[in-house]
Parts: sequence; structure tokens; C-alpha cells
Amino acid sequence: MIRKEDKSPRAVCINKCPTEMDDVFKCHGTSRVKPEDCQNKDFYIHYGTFRVLKRFCLPNPEKLPGGFDEDSFDNIIGSFGLDDVQEITDDLVEGQYVFYITFATCVLLTIFYALLIYHCTGLFVWTSVIGTGVGIFAIAYLLQRHHRKNKGSIKSMK
Repeated sequence: MIRKEDKSPRAVCINKCPTEMDDVFKCHGTSRVKPEDCQNKDFYIHYGTFRVLKRFCLPNPEKLPGGFDEDSFDNIIGSFGLDDVQEITDDLVEGQYVFYITFATCVLLTIFYALLIYHCTGLFVWTSVIGTGVGIFAIAYLLQRHHRKNKGSIKSMK
């Protein structure tokens, strides 16, 4: 939105992108723009926008008021942080090899895990069965030892 007096652009946070100049929206304001000011049509020029990347509302050149100054339009675009949008796309392009490497690593680990399970299932099952049996006997022995040490023998309790 543009302030009518000084023609300086001010970006604000709103609840939805207005597609037409007369669309109603809730403005959250910023340090420079009060929320009540952005609803005041005498204070600001409203214009239609379109949504970009589900995050930004950019001015629609076809929905700008008649006689709108092209320099002001360029200032609006600059104030909306297109460098942030460009930064997101640049990060995706520059980081494409990271995505490829991550995908390849996931595929290789999945194949390794599948082969490990396929070839070592018997070993894993028998290790689990024997380990469970040893664990049960060890717990039984340790509980009996603890009981004898602290409570006396089982025969003396009868």
C-alpha cells in the first residue's frame, strides 16, 4: 500500500491477499503502519494483488488505480521483499545436490537394511530367543539371591 501524502511504500501483514482494490482484509500493521491506518482509504491507496508462494501478496499491475506512478510500483515491489523470494529459489537451486545426496543416501540405506534383514533374519531371531531366555534366568537368579540376602532362605519362612 502507498501513503497518499509522501508516496512511500509500506509493506504490512494482512490475513489474505486482496484481489481487488475494494476487497476487505484485516491488517496487522507494522512499526510504520498502524492497523487502523491501513483500513483508511483516505490515508492509503489500495490495489489488487495476487499471491506468490503462499506467503507474499504482490501488486497486480492490471488492478492498480488509474494514473498510478510506475516508480511507485517499482518501490512497492522492492518493499515486498522480492529478494526474500529470490533467496528461497536460489537456495533450492544451489542446494539441489544436497537433495540428491540425501535421496540417494535414503535409498541406499533402505536397500542395505532390506538385505541385512533378508540375510540375517535367522541370526536375529535366534539371538533374540537365546538372549530372552538368558535374561529371564538371570533375573530369576538375581531376584532369588536378593531375597535370600535380605529375607533369609525360603525354607526358614515356612
